[in-house]
Amino acid sequence: MKQENIQFVGIIVEDKSNSIFEVELIEVAGRELEATMTATCTISGKIRINGIRLNVGDKVQGELSLYDMSKGRILYRYNVHSDNPGGGNPNRRDKNNRKKKK
Repeated sequence: MKQENIQFVGIIVEDKSNSIFEVELIEVAGRELEATMTATCTISGKIRINGIRLNVGDKVQGELSLYDMSKGRILYRYNVHSDNPGGGNPNRRDKNNRKKKK
């Protein structure tokens, strides 16, 4: 039977080789941590396929392994550094806002 992994929120502190990152954990399983804890994390397949770039200082969400709490997987990057809080290209037209053909 497959068990659920432990969810975390953290900040990337170091970029290692081959899509591996050192992440400082802020919140684990919905609770804030009092002591600092780091985990070595890889990126998930969806982040890799969509070409989402991760940099040092980015806030990320992921999951930790139940068997080894120092290893994990990054599932989501929060869009904190952007001027556009909704993300995406602000100059892009919506489907409803297209020019009509004559």
